[in-house]
Amino acid sequence: MRGGMRKVILGGLVSALLACSTSREPHPLLNRPLPDSRFTSIDGSYHSTTELEGKKCVLVFWAQWCAFSRPVLEELNEIAERFKGRDDVKFLAVSIDDFKNFEAVNERILHTKINSIDHAFSGNGLDDEMFITFEAADLPHVFLINEKGIVVNESHGLSGVEEFLG
Repeated sequence: MRGGMRKVILGGLVSALLACSTSREPHPLLNRPLPDSRFTSIDGSYHSTTELEGKKCVLVFWAQWCAFSRPVLEELNEIAERFKGRDDVKFLAVSIDDFKNFEAVNERILHTKINSIDHAFSGNGLDDEMFITFEAADLPHVFLINEKGIVVNESHGLSGVEEFLG
């Protein structure tokens, strides 16, 4: 009986590993033009994604309550520091927190000094226009957009960002 149970457990583990290693469907925006969407900067000014064209852009969707978002934002800020002074590069972090969490979002930005990147905040939570337009289902969600306005990569981390920016 022990040998049979061991085979069942081993079979389950192998199945689980194979399920995790299968590739997912490509994101619908991959290799497509940047969708037109509006966003609100943390200072309250309004912008459009059309303003990103002509620059290489790293766009990150995050939330202050998401533990996985924190290290990604901090690393993105470090990368932005290294690219400071380059007019052809844009770093944009879009918080999908609810308006009631505005102070917590602002505090996270100030406390962790993630101020080398631009921040957007609508206060609409998961109903954020850009979040919906970009079909960003998980957090953090990272999009790399080339200077022609084409979404060339999407992931949940920052590997390859510095190579992309050149």
